[in-house]
Amino acid sequence: MKKSSFKVVTIALMCLFLSGLLAACKDDKPAQSPADTPASGTPSQQGQTQASPQQASYQFKIYNKSGYEIYAIYMGPADGVADEDVDILEDSTLPNGDSTTVKGNASARTKEWTLYIEDVDGDTSPSYSFFNPFELNHVDVFWDARGYYVCDFSY
Repeated sequence: MKKSSFKVVTIALMCLFLSGLLAACKDDKPAQSPADTPASGTPSQQGQTQASPQQASYQFKIYNKSGYEIYAIYMGPADGVADEDVDILEDSTLPNGDSTTVKGNASARTKEWTLYIEDVDGDTSPSYSFFNPFELNHVDVFWDARGYYVCDFSY
């Protein structure tokens, strides 16, 4: 994916964020800031936190079969905004041939999620299929000859 495509994706995500803010203002509810977001929505590679009644736990593996080192993996609700995306790798990378286990809690109502894979150049490829983290077993990440990452979801 070219840098200009990344900018288009970024602009689209910003538009979604702004529409969410407008909807929150329209409902006379204050917008929730990231500081107000409960920590239980963040995945953990060390352990899981207790899910609230509105939340459900998820756990799945991501295998890097791309031939390249992955510098960032984000997951977010398909209909969400960019600030809802979760940084799966946090401060680490995922070398080719390695895997990582993703654990966390999220809204049980959200069944369609998207993965975003980012490389050393900052190029980002979204998964072209939605996935359900509550039912997912693992994801294989491949590099496509057309110049982007492909996610193969296995349930």
